Amino acid sequence: MGEAGIELPDGVTVAFKQLSNSEIIVVLPEPGKSIFISSEFKVNPLKKLIGEAQGDSSLREQLLTSPGEALTRAGLEVSKDANITFIENTAGKFTIVFPAPESAERTEKVKALGQGIVRDAGNQLTIEWVRPDFMRVNGTVDSETAASLRVELEKPDFDVDLDLSGIKFFSSQGIGMLVRTEKRLVAIGCRLRLLNVPEVLMNVLKIFRLLAVLEIENHTDGDLMQAYRF
Repeated sequence: MGEAGIELPDGVTVAFKQLSNSEIIVVLPEPGKSIFISSEFKVNPLKKLIGEAQGDSSLREQLLTSPGEALTRAGLEVSKDANITFIENTAGKFTIVFPAPESAERTEKVKALGQGIVRDAGNQLTIEWVRPDFMRVNGTVDSETAASLRVELEKPDFDVDLDLSGIKFFSSQGIGMLVRTEKRLVAIGCRLRLLNVPEVLMNVLKIFRLLAVLEIENHTDGDLMQAYRF
């Protein structure tokens, strides 16, 4: 890292791990560091388990030594072919995990999806694929712009993060699309995660009782866990 011009504090080391297509690595936060788990929102079950392990040394030890057994006890289903490893960060050691190389099929899907700003979204709405699994939406989602968003949400068949921090208005039609996208992705073993949901939209989701249906992750919920998804 020194060659890249990155200086680490004295006594701190960084380890790098490379995933394979059959491997899952979950990095536990430094012991004692709390993770905020909202009782109001739908919570990723793995994140919930990690949050519990932050205050339960016995559970943490189980995850580190017998991850498959610990996950099964928590009701999480994991493929028998998956090689699961939990490792932990400490005050003096951090682990960075590189994703597995993409398969040829995945590469083709990513190419077909494209990247960048969607040009036909209209003047009131900007849709941008920042990465193939990360979409950012700014502006107004209403009867005139909802169709453009629907087209984009129907494209991925893998996990997607949707950043809504720039939303000014979100119609009931748009909310219906979020719910349908969530159901479609869950049906194929994937998920939709909403990031940085503004208060104006949070209030609407609360009225429709969708906070427990849609997975929401705001910066105020605490640090995002460093983990590769099931």
